[in-house]
Amino acid sequence: MLSSPRRLFVFFLCSACLLFLSESPVAQKHCVPSFELKTALDTGAEPVSVATADFNRDGVADIAVVNGGSDDVATFSGKGQGDFGVASHHRVGKSPRGIAIADLNADSNADIVVANSGSNDLSLLMGDGRGGFGAALAVPVGRGPLGLAVNDFDGDRKVEIAVVNSKSDTVSILSADTKGEFTSRKDLGTGLQPSAILAEDTNDDGRLDLVVANSGSADLSVFAGQENGQFGPAQRYASGKTPLALAAGDFNNDARRDLAVANFESNRVSFMFGGDKGRFAATGNFQTVLRPLGGAAADFNRDGRIDLAIVDGLTPAVK
Repeated sequence: MLSSPRRLFVFFLCSACLLFLSESPVAQKHCVPSFELKTALDTGAEPVSVATADFNRDGVADIAVVNGGSDDVATFSGKGQGDFGVASHHRVGKSPRGIAIADLNADSNADIVVANSGSNDLSLLMGDGRGGFGAALAVPVGRGPLGLAVNDFDGDRKVEIAVVNSKSDTVSILSADTKGEFTSRKDLGTGLQPSAILAEDTNDDGRLDLVVANSGSADLSVFAGQENGQFGPAQRYASGKTPLALAAGDFNNDARRDLAVANFESNRVSFMFGGDKGRFAATGNFQTVLRPLGGAAADFNRDGRIDLAIVDGLTPAVK
């Protein structure tokens, strides 16, 4: 029997500043963001991850939530003041976990990619630009796929898919062939039980890097992007207990990319502020909902500051 529907909690940035004294130049004088609860949205059974995009091309951020217990994705249309419409549900594979947004078929519409850990495949949902999606297309992958990142890693103007394989401690990068099918694959070693991944230019060199959350070893693996879609050796950063989700944004308004890490066992979001040459420093924690499972960052209320949406995987209460 499926569990009862859960909720997605949307927090808005409130702007609180703290001064940190440290010998590290990365960790000095940072603003640690604070958040307040704005909206609770009813999703499906066992929501596990969340992403944002403008699915209907109206200039307002929308939300997509993966429901691991009901094998579907719920999408919510943003209204522009932090409010959202009712959910639309889209069927995917078994035990879906990770989600990523990209224009997969070059039609200028946002599409959805979902990693299905139970059926060992990806579900591709093609957007119509009006907030609707076609039936899911299945793409076989390795065992236990979880987190996803979709982007053009090698500069060929075609998107690639990066997926973390929780049972092999690797991240696989899939490239499309001439028919548009994702068949070519290369693997990178991560920490233990990788669960989430982000593609961001963390060192401002114009190339996309990969950030992987390793739930089994309680740390992050950061791979610096190189020429022709290659990646350098992993740089490791300690996180909270059982990191399961990542979000990136300039949370302290210093024009550098920062990281927010949802830590399941410690019930907190860890903030790592970006510094020189792609280095990060852990500078604060935000007490959040019980057992945070997913997170996404966007300016939901259009006030010029980055907000966070955090999925509560245990209870509809906020602490």
